[in-house]
Amino acid sequence: LGVHPFFAPVGAIESTATDMARYMIANLQEGRGESAAVLAPEQFRELHRRTAGNHPASMGFGMVFMTLDWNGATFFGHGGDWPGFHSIMLMSPESNAGFFISCMCEYPQPGFLESVVGSQRTQENSAQKVLAPMTNIGVANAFLQRFWGPRVWPSSPAQGGRIGSDLEEFVGTYWHEYRSYGSAEKFIELLGGESSTLTVERDGQNALRVNGRGGYGEISPGVFWNAGAEPGISDNFWNSGLWAFALNASGEPEYASPTFSIDPYVRAGPYNNPQFALHVLLVCGLFGFTSVLAAFWPVRERFGRLAKWLPLSIS
Repeated sequence: LGVHPFFAPVGAIESTATDMARYMIANLQEGRGESAAVLAPEQFRELHRRTAGNHPASMGFGMVFMTLDWNGATFFGHGGDWPGFHSIMLMSPESNAGFFISCMCEYPQPGFLESVVGSQRTQENSAQKVLAPMTNIGVANAFLQRFWGPRVWPSSPAQGGRIGSDLEEFVGTYWHEYRSYGSAEKFIELLGGESSTLTVERDGQNALRVNGRGGYGEISPGVFWNAGAEPGISDNFWNSGLWAFALNASGEPEYASPTFSIDPYVRAGPYNNPQFALHVLLVCGLFGFTSVLAAFWPVRERFGRLAKWLPLSIS
């Protein structure tokens, strides 16, 4: 079958568990043992080194791999997502450990008609409880917590503490950078929830509320932490105990990144804003609905019979 170009880089390569293990061992050896025949140690270290990132506190990027610091240990790896199929790999040469998982785990994907009118095929069987499917981010976080402990921050103050930033600077709506910019798919982002929109509010005097969850205290300038908000086994990248804000050239918070951050959320302008666009869409829908009512509203005067079609023609 042909592969959609959008998914080809993340899911079109097939391998075996044995080959993946050999690949990981070669990277963990970093030029020692059998891996010496592949690359020299300094070349492996260059391959694994962090070279860029959205924020120093969040995940970074190397030449091929993504990098992550967790309780003093440095990891590198990559994940991939295909409809109904997800995988992730993390390795730490200094710990001489790593893991790789591929799982067929996804919510049902009904057709458009089934989504609108419902279907018996997609309804949950009350006699057989089905748990929410795992995610690669959730599994990675569980692995790290199990073997390297829950994430801690050396400079972390008490929950809801304050470093000194003006918290009002961070308040606003942020739009996920990884989205469609020019096609009709852009409108789908208006209903995308937490995957596309980040809402930051004040939570009392000394903390922030992110997408309705409060208790994010500032642990360093522009970095906010809530240990109770770390992702569970079925959560995604936007379920994050960490939110790190980067500044623009004017020194204002412009980008917000979670722990597992491939791309940041960018502060939305007053009009290029999913919430503003959604409100406009609702107003237009209400205007269109009332225009239809006006067109069929009974009137007696000839001028009224003509005028009642005006709102419908405008809409």
